[in-house]
Amino acid sequence: MPINNAAGLPWTELFSDRCPHCGAALIGDLIPEEDRRPGGPDRYRRDIGVETNDYDGILYWTCPDCDAAWPGWLGRGARADLARRRAAEHNQRVAETPDQERRVRAAAAVEAPRVDEILALAGLTSPRA
Repeated sequence: MPINNAAGLPWTELFSDRCPHCGAALIGDLIPEEDRRPGGPDRYRRDIGVETNDYDGILYWTCPDCDAAWPGWLGRGARADLARRRAAEHNQRVAETPDQERRVRAAAAVEAPRVDEILALAGLTSPRA
């Protein structure tokens, strides 16, 4: 497959339904019929768009399974260079983080704290107690 873009990846991998690093499926569950827009997608996507202070918008994408990143911008220019640099920095951080620590951080990021835990941190008691 020819590599024909500045990111160094085949186009089919950049705009794919699979992670270019681990091959995980990035297509999620069906969007309920009542929530679909005419001409819009019929499934959710699992890839995660990351915004940074450098750019107002998605600069790179990450995989929810392997946490690897790939640039959100192609071609040449400052924006594409920044996207590639930030994606590479993300991948370096992931490579340096032990698996267990990464799993704990990921779980903490998606689990909403319970009311009891928030009140305990504030030194208060739960109204249910």
